[in-house]
Amino acid sequence: MNRLTTTCLAIAVALAVAAPALAQNRGKRGGGAGELAGDYEVKFNEIANNCENTGMNLRTGVVNLGKQGKQLTMQVPLVATMFGRMPRHGKFNVKAKLGGTGIAGVLGKFSAAGKVEDGVLQMVLVAEYFRGSTKKPVPICTKTWNARGLRRDKLE
Repeated sequence: MNRLTTTCLAIAVALAVAAPALAQNRGKRGGGAGELAGDYEVKFNEIANNCENTGMNLRTGVVNLGKQGKQLTMQVPLVATMFGRMPRHGKFNVKAKLGGTGIAGVLGKFSAAGKVEDGVLQMVLVAEYFRGSTKKPVPICTKTWNARGLRRDKLE
C-alpha cells in the first residue's frame, strides 16, 4: 500500500471509532424540546425590583416547558405563555409580547432565559410593567427573579 492509501485508511478507522462516541455525547447535551418538555417544581428568588405597589410576587410554582408547532413554549404562574425557538444544548430564550396582566391598568412584557441540564431547570425571569396602550406604552418598573427547580418526574 502506498502512503496516501494508508493515511486514508487510518483516518477512516479513526472516524468509524469516534462517530458513535460523538453521537452519544451530542445526545447527552441534546436539549431539544422533547427532552426538556415537562413540569418543573420551581423556587423563585427575587433579585431585582424597582416596582412600588405594582407587579406580582413569585415564590414557588410549577413551570411547564412544552412544544407548539416549531416553537418552545413556557408557562409560568400569573404570566402569559412565552414562546421561543427550539433549544440548543438545553439552553432556551422565550418571551411574551406586551399585553394585559391581572393588575388593572397595567400591561406586562415577560421574558426568560436559561437552561435545563439533567432534569434541572435554571433561568432568569424578567417582568416589565407599563401603563398606557400597547402602541404607546409608558414604562413603570421591572422585576427580575432567578428560578431553579427539578422536573416532576425526577422528584419521585
